[in-house]
Amino acid sequence: MKSVLNSEIIFTYRNSFLSAFNMNFLPFPVLVDDHKENEAIEELKKGLDFKPHLQLLHLRAAFHDSMGDHISAVRNCEAALCLDPNHTDTLELYNKARERVKE
Repeated sequence: MKSVLNSEIIFTYRNSFLSAFNMNFLPFPVLVDDHKENEAIEELKKGLDFKPHLQLLHLRAAFHDSMGDHISAVRNCEAALCLDPNHTDTLELYNKARERVKE
């Protein structure tokens, strides 16, 4: 299945990740371009294990949603919304994922 995440989204979150964790390298763009979404999710998990971060939770939710794992997308959105209950992008993804779970 081709990922619906585009490079612009990945690089937006990449910059947030780098600033949040003071890291010089993040393999998301390579993993996404190579259609290795599961490996990208594992990289996100490593960062989130270190420090909960709104945009990383949102990105992981988007990965799960693009792969058809809508239950995991909902869970990650819920975690992100605990950090910022008014985050518009996460609320939008959360509502879409919840609808897909009901289908």
